[in-house]
Amino acid sequence: MIRKRIQASLWRNSIQGKQKSRSSGIALLMVISAVSILLLVVLEFSNSTRTHLEAGINLRDEMRANVMADTALVMSRACLDQKAWGNLAALQNKLDMQRLCDLLLGIFIRGTVDLPLGGLSVDLEGIEGIGFSKGEIEELSLVPEESFIGLAGLSCQSRADIACGSRVATIRKLRSLLCDPQIAHVFEHEQADGKKYTRAEIIGNLIDWVDIDDNRINIDQTNWSIAEGSGEGEDAYLRDSDNRYRSKDAPFDSIEELRLVRGMSDELFDFIKDKISVHASNQVNVNNASVEVISTLLQAYAPGFERVEVNACGEESETSEYTRVLFKNYARLIVDVRQTKQMIPTSMLSKPFKTAAAFINVAKDPLTALEGYLNTLGLLGGQTMDRQQILVMRYGFPPGAYEAISRDINWKDLQSSIGTENNLFRLRVKGRVGDMTRSLFAILKRDGQTVRTLYYRED
Repeated sequence: MIRKRIQASLWRNSIQGKQKSRSSGIALLMVISAVSILLLVVLEFSNSTRTHLEAGINLRDEMRANVMADTALVMSRACLDQKAWGNLAALQNKLDMQRLCDLLLGIFIRGTVDLPLGGLSVDLEGIEGIGFSKGEIEELSLVPEESFIGLAGLSCQSRADIACGSRVATIRKLRSLLCDPQIAHVFEHEQADGKKYTRAEIIGNLIDWVDIDDNRINIDQTNWSIAEGSGEGEDAYLRDSDNRYRSKDAPFDSIEELRLVRGMSDELFDFIKDKISVHASNQVNVNNASVEVISTLLQAYAPGFERVEVNACGEESETSEYTRVLFKNYARLIVDVRQTKQMIPTSMLSKPFKTAAAFINVAKDPLTALEGYLNTLGLLGGQTMDRQQILVMRYGFPPGAYEAISRDINWKDLQSSIGTENNLFRLRVKGRVGDMTRSLFAILKRDGQTVRTLYYRED
């Protein structure tokens, strides 16, 4: 009897223990599930918070980058604005505005003083109100638009005058540019539309894009004479392609618009985009033009070289290629003279060449001008340069070549294509804050006492 009671008690305790164990397991499972759900909620909330925080930081940095780029644009306009100069506005016509504005932009945008002497730079970091403390300007350049070969000269004032002076002069420069052996292969192969294009045809297409009639221009590549075509019109010619559209019959608005001209391949566009301007006129500002542009300008007005180039353009010619190298070296000598003159303290921010005639006087014999400026700086110690050694060792001229190039150039005709004024400027800015960047490109024009934005693009 007692044994049965003990067994019953043990059985009851065993049943109750199992029930308690089962209840504890269920409770533990519920706790684990609750903790897991809570953890997922916390993780989701954390990710969402981090995403919103990063978005907020990016938005803040983007706004700062926008302010940096916009500030550079506003300050460039202010530097060029005659009203902002007040009583000193008359100085603008005497100073090299590109160098002066670069100096001011360096101070107030980058926080540095970029001295126009040997590339020296003074850091102004830490000075209150100077530069941007929360970001950096990765790119900042203000370049005179007139320092490129201008395409505005392709348009004639009269429909009847298809061979006006500005058009003929621009064609000569474009011919010299497109005859560069570096891009000869572009004209030897079919382009994406399955057609080959000659240099004369591409220049003619550029003219047809901007002139106001529907008559195609024909340029005879044997003598580069201009004639009005007969038969097929401009619009019919453009419709005869994969992308059908009409010619604009108005000036170019941007350099990218050149891509719409038939025959303008990507490779050709990349080659000429930094050498030409769709806004500038026929006159090239030699105070800021590059070696390549000045060389192209000299070649266009050298009758001897022109005869060789017309016959050899697009063909392998050692004479043409070697002469082209000599013209480039001659242009490099002119640019060296220009830079040396700007090292003289009294000429640092002034125009190297105040008139076209002043440039011609130097360009006729740049080596003599270089010697004079070096003596002014005291770098020759009163000694005379060994001209022949400098010509051979530094500029690669064989005996007599330097004088031959100077004699070949028609300086009187060249003077009509030279300018010394800057009224158009090309501004490029790229600001970075954190991972955010803002780039803008603008064409600014000084128009009387106002500064207008002819073109604006954000990247």
